[in-house]
Amino acid sequence: MAAGGHLMEDDRVKVLSRQSNAAVVRMPGRSFPGVVLQGDSLRIHGWCSKHFELA
Repeated sequence: MAAGGHLMEDDRVKVLSRQSNAAVVRMPGRSFPGVVLQGDSLRIHGWCSKHFELA
C-alpha cells in the first residue's frame, strides 16, 4: 500500500519505447501514451521512500 492509504494494483501496459531511462507506455483505456521515469536514474530514492512503501 502506498502512503496515504492508496491501494496499489498490478496492471498491464503497452510499452512503446524503452530506449532510455524513461519508458513510453500506454495505459489501458487511455488515448495517449505517458512516460514512466526510472527513479534510481533521477536519484529520488529519498523522495520515493517518503511517499511509498518500498520492498
